[in-house]
Amino acid sequence: MFAAMRICSKVLVLECGTSHRSRYKPKKCVLSLCEEKGDYVVHITHCFSNTNQKYKISANIEVLFTSHIEEGSMTIRLKSPPKDIMIHQAESSDLMKLTKILNLIISGKNVPSRILSSRSTNELRKASQRRLVINKREDYPFCQGFSISLQEVIAKGLRLRQFDTRLLKLSSLRFLDLSANLLEIIPQEIQDLNVVHFCLSSNHIKKWPSISDSSSLAKTLEILDLGGNELVWLPDDFWLLTNLRIVNLSNNGLRGVPVAFLHKLHRLCVLILNDNQLDSLPSILPSLRLNQLVVYNNPFLPSDVSVKPSGVVPTLLSCASSSLLRSNWYLRLENILPWNLRIALGVLRTCLCCRLRCGVNPYRILLSYKSWLNISCDRQNPPNILTYLCSDKCLTLFNSHTWKYTLD
Repeated sequence: MFAAMRICSKVLVLECGTSHRSRYKPKKCVLSLCEEKGDYVVHITHCFSNTNQKYKISANIEVLFTSHIEEGSMTIRLKSPPKDIMIHQAESSDLMKLTKILNLIISGKNVPSRILSSRSTNELRKASQRRLVINKREDYPFCQGFSISLQEVIAKGLRLRQFDTRLLKLSSLRFLDLSANLLEIIPQEIQDLNVVHFCLSSNHIKKWPSISDSSSLAKTLEILDLGGNELVWLPDDFWLLTNLRIVNLSNNGLRGVPVAFLHKLHRLCVLILNDNQLDSLPSILPSLRLNQLVVYNNPFLPSDVSVKPSGVVPTLLSCASSSLLRSNWYLRLENILPWNLRIALGVLRTCLCCRLRCGVNPYRILLSYKSWLNISCDRQNPPNILTYLCSDKCLTLFNSHTWKYTLD
């Protein structure tokens, strides 16, 4: 075996005419094109099993399918044996070069050894193509494809007005920085991303999409920066991104923080909420043991403990929700409940007095948060916490011994 071109990708070899919905999946391989005894052949070496398949290419190519090269895919259909060599997740530049070589072979021309021997196209570029930094708008690849191996993309301050959906195809992408652009709409399809760090600060985003808890983004995202946008409300299911560690929501117009599922963020350590329009904070925040909570420059309401019994008979929904939340059945039924009910019950409302779960319509009380540990706020206007009392009995107990129920 002499000079060879090598491509690292995923390869699947099927009989011609086999449905693309085959039960077999492409496997990671090294595809080598070389010349042996006057004929050009392809070797497919499986990375894990180290098995090798060999196919003659000279005068044996029926057709090349190259319409998806920019997406890192192409197919070589052979005459004998009648096989389809399907290549996936390869570098588009390598596939273009491979196509050029195969067209020379099809036309019966010799392939210059210098072209065939430059096998390191993928290898040499792989490291550099893991990270893409775009500093000028004219350098943005509007008419070109992104490298499938990209792990980091930084495109700051380019006046981009739309989210580039081509980024959704980058399965290896882990860091995406689109800050200081002109983005207004973020598509729901971002839930298909696998990013760990997502920066969208200093844009004009007015709405954040609902992200499914079974999506890729919900499982991978750890750092989210939405500071300096135009968000007024976030979706009720915002905290289904349960893997979050650091969240920046500063310098928006937020009038409230979503509460549903917030208690499930066991890894959350930094939450930045300064310069918004918040009038209170959720009761679960003090128990999350955050390393840093930033809430200054918010118009917090003063504490208000003057709550009287409503004198209204509790609704069936209120009684039933309280009973369900306190039973062992809730965790088993949570995922099959109607969505609106799941959101309503997804708020952890713990009674100040009895410490049991409250239903969907408890008494609400604003209490001062007196602990200054790990919190950045205005000392003249400290945050107040929205707390709950589950029943008239607990309300009476609270009014009798208000001094007992402080938040430290």
